[in-house]
Amino acid sequence: MASTAAALVPSGQQAIAAYDYGADAGAGFEGQTSDDYSLPFITILQGLSPLVATNNDEGKYRIGQIVNTVTQRLYELNKKPGVKFIPVHTEHCFNEWLPDQGGFVAKHEITSKVVADAKGAATEFGKLKVGLNDLIECFYVYGIAMDENGFTEQAVVAFASTKIKKYKSWMTKARTVQIRVGEGVNARNINPPLYAHVFSLTAIDDKNKKGQPFKNWAIDWAEGDADKSRIPPTSDLYKQAKELAASVKAGKAKVDEASQVKTAGKAAGGEGDEEIPF
Repeated sequence: MASTAAALVPSGQQAIAAYDYGADAGAGFEGQTSDDYSLPFITILQGLSPLVATNNDEGKYRIGQIVNTVTQRLYELNKKPGVKFIPVHTEHCFNEWLPDQGGFVAKHEITSKVVADAKGAATEFGKLKVGLNDLIECFYVYGIAMDENGFTEQAVVAFASTKIKKYKSWMTKARTVQIRVGEGVNARNINPPLYAHVFSLTAIDDKNKKGQPFKNWAIDWAEGDADKSRIPPTSDLYKQAKELAASVKAGKAKVDEASQVKTAGKAAGGEGDEEIPF
C-alpha cells in the first residue's frame, strides 16, 4: 500500500538546476498579500477558445489541449495533452456572466440572495438570470497541477453544465477510498484527506445535449490505482497540498475568473452549449 513517491516525481525533475539564493530567498515579496496574485485555471481548449480561434502562434494551441489560463502554458503527459492534479479543496458556487459571450461579473455563494432570487424568478429549468446576465452553477476544485517533469503550480479546475457529472464522479472516486490503519484491536478503516492522492486529467471527445461535439475531462488515478497514487504524509508534496488547502479555507487564495474568457473563451465548458460560460 506504500505510495510510489518516485513515480509521482519523475527523474527528469533532477535535471532542472536548483539554485540556493541564501538570505535573498523570497526577497521582494514581503509587502504582498493574496490580493497581489490569483490562482489560474487549468482548462481544455475548445474550438471557440480564443487561443485556438486566433491561432497567432503557428498552430501551437489546438482543440483538446490542456492549458493554464494565466500563463497559457500547455500541459502534457507522455507527449499527449494531460496533467497530474492533487485536489485539495472544493467549492460550489454560481458565477455571473455578461450575456452574448460577455465577460465575468461576479461569483456568488450558493446561499446568497442573488442566487435565491434568480431561482425564484426562473421561468425555465436551468436558466438563471441576474437582470440580463447569465447565472451559472459551477464547482471549483482547487489543487496542485503537476506535469510529467515534476513542475508544480497551484491552480483551479472548474466544472459547469456538461462537466458537472465529471466532477461528481471524481469526488465519488476520491471519497470512497478507505485505508486500514493501526494494529490488532486498534485497527480501523479511515478516509484519507482529499489531498492524499494524485489524479490524471486528460481530454476526451464528448457531446452536449444538442449532440454538438466538445472536449470533456477524463479523470483517473495518476498511477493506475489509489494505492499507487497515494502521497506519503511525510513528503514535501503532501505538505504543499495541505498548506494550499488551509489557505483556500482561510479565504487567502483568489481565483482569476477573468483569465478564462481571455484564454479559453466563454464556451470552454462544452462547445456549442449556450448554457456554459467557460
